[in-house]
Amino acid sequence: MENKKAKNAFENLLARQDYLVTQANELAKAFGNLKATEHKILDYCFSYIKKEDTADTVYHLTLQEILKHLGLNASGENYTRVAGALNRLHEKTALYLQLYKDDGTPFIRMTSLFQHIDIDRNGDVEIKYNADIAPYIFQLKQQYYSFNLIELSRVRSKYTLIMLKLWNATVMEKWSNFNDPHRKLPDLYLNASLEKWESWFLGYTVDEKGNKTPIRWSAGRFKKEALGVALNELAELYPKSTITLTPDKRGRRVVGYTLEIRQINTTLDTNTVVIDGKPQPPRVKGKQGVRKEEKSIPTNISEKVAEYNAEEQTELSEVEKLKQKIAELEAKVNSKPKEVKGLFDDADLKKSEKKITDNLDKMTGKSPQDLEQTELF
Repeated sequence: MENKKAKNAFENLLARQDYLVTQANELAKAFGNLKATEHKILDYCFSYIKKEDTADTVYHLTLQEILKHLGLNASGENYTRVAGALNRLHEKTALYLQLYKDDGTPFIRMTSLFQHIDIDRNGDVEIKYNADIAPYIFQLKQQYYSFNLIELSRVRSKYTLIMLKLWNATVMEKWSNFNDPHRKLPDLYLNASLEKWESWFLGYTVDEKGNKTPIRWSAGRFKKEALGVALNELAELYPKSTITLTPDKRGRRVVGYTLEIRQINTTLDTNTVVIDGKPQPPRVKGKQGVRKEEKSIPTNISEKVAEYNAEEQTELSEVEKLKQKIAELEAKVNSKPKEVKGLFDDADLKKSEKKITDNLDKMTGKSPQDLEQTELF
């Protein structure tokens, strides 16, 4: 029975890969605080929505389907991981909606994306979206963006997912189907302040009282770890695109970014990403398909080698000098006679002996020879 369920879940997953994930444009900018896994689970949940659905529609899926979508095996650890991701997804999808009263007075409604997410012991999941956000996800007629689920599932970084959604939500032209062999992506021109870019990609934190605090990074870190990661992966996924990111500056301070993505018709291998006027090195595949940045050799490597050799030569010359000094000392020592003569030569010793003998004669009236023959008792 379990094998049959797994087979049905897998076939159901394959059938869903061409379903469109459809959301309002505002939602494309609302979930920067989600992680990549949470983004992919959210997109999978959105893929169940049909144009004819209403706010009362309830959706049913399984943890096993989500595992297959994420490419994970059905282990107990992964079931727990996905269940935890659904829990965080419910907690981290709070929304602020700007609405208007009947007299035109604007107001802010604080709500959330899901009304509830139920998970039972068999792994069945029930989802119901909040009625407050129904205009953003149901019966969309104008401002929406859409992707094939398979197109989103091949993305690795959460920043790339967000950039892809921003690209789709910003342009007026709608994206053609992923399976279309002649598809041509629309060009993009997107300009925004640094604060807006960070709100789209980083989101916010929530304290114990429920207050939201926007996450802020330095401009350099944000460019490298968020925008750079997203644009380099986009260049891999869409190699016929030229991507240019230009910082907007006030003096030396970065206050925003302008992103331009244009389609090209070429078969040449070239750097397609230009950030701050500098072409980015292409990323290459490592072992087992894991992509990593190609390590480049520093341009001043010859200078470093020359400096190292000069230091080596200096150290060796100092050693040679020390060896020469030791050799000179050894030569001086070896030049001295091996037999030590003592403090006095023979003439001096005889004079001293005679003087001592004369003094003894005066004191005792006897010679030293007589003293040696005298008995003590």
